Amino acid sequence: MLSTHAAEVRIDHPAYDKKWAATVTERSVFYAPRWGAMYRQKWEELVKIDPNTRAVAIHLHGCGGLAGYEFQVATFMMNQLGLAVITPDFTARPGNKTGCPSVLGVSLPSETGGRERIREGIFTAVNSARLDARTDDVEALVAYVKTITDKPIILSGHSEGGRTVYHYDKVDSRIIGMAIHQQSCGSNYAHLWRLPTSYKTWQSLDDRDAWAAVPNGAVPNCAYRFKGDKQSNLTLFMQAGDNHAPLNTPAMKDSFAQWVNGLLGGPFVKQLVHNEVFLEGLQNKYRNAGN
Repeated sequence: MLSTHAAEVRIDHPAYDKKWAATVTERSVFYAPRWGAMYRQKWEELVKIDPNTRAVAIHLHGCGGLAGYEFQVATFMMNQLGLAVITPDFTARPGNKTGCPSVLGVSLPSETGGRERIREGIFTAVNSARLDARTDDVEALVAYVKTITDKPIILSGHSEGGRTVYHYDKVDSRIIGMAIHQQSCGSNYAHLWRLPTSYKTWQSLDDRDAWAAVPNGAVPNCAYRFKGDKQSNLTLFMQAGDNHAPLNTPAMKDSFAQWVNGLLGGPFVKQLVHNEVFLEGLQNKYRNAGN
C-alpha cells in the first residue's frame, strides 16, 4: 500500500498522455494587469501592447485543481506586480482526478476519496508520470507565450504545483524565475526534483504545515539543492505557522514582491491606458476569423 511518503513510483494513465498538452490554453484562465480575468483572445492583445504588463507568470494549482487560491495569487500578481497571469487547470484533462491524498494518512471531511488516491498511487504527486504530464502543460504554455510576446516568463506553483515547478528541467533564457509556494523538499519526494539551480528561485513555507511535512514532522526547505555558487539563487521565506495557503501573510507577500521586483529591475509603476487602445486589434482578430 502506498502512503503520502511512498518511494518513487511511476504509473502511467491516459490522462497523462502528452497529446492533452495541446489543449492547455483551452483549460486556462487568463489575467492581465489592471484589467483582471478575461478570455484568451483579449488577453493576447493586452499582453502585446499594454505597458503595464512587465512579464508573464504561469501559476500552477495544487492537488485539488483550479480553485480560489489561483484567483487570489493572480490578483496579487497582476495588480501589485504588473504580471500577466495564466492559470491552467491540469485536472480538467479527460479521465484525470484531483491528486489530494489525506494529510498524513487521515482523511479530511473536505476531501473526496483521499484513501483511494493513496491506494491507487496514480493521481498523487508521488507518481512521476503525473508530474511529467504537468510539466508537459507548462512546456506547451511557455511555447504559447513565446508566440504572443517577448516579455520574460516566471513559473509559479502552489503545493503540488510547487512540485511541478521543481520537476521542470528545461533551461530557457526566457524563464527568469521559479516560485515554489508552500511546498517542501523532503527526501520522500526527492525523485521529482529536476529543477536547474541556475534559475533564481523563491520558496515559501510555514514551519508546521502538515501538507508539506515529512514523516518526522519537519518541513524541509530546498536550500540543500542549491550548492556552491548557486546558493544565492534561492530566496527562502519561512515563517511560524501551519497555513498551507499561498501568500498567506503580508510578510510573505512582501518577500515575494521584493523577489519579483528584483527580477524585473524595480517596483511596478501603474500606467493609465484606455480600453480603446486594444479594441482595433481585437476587432480585427474577430473580423479575420469571420472571413
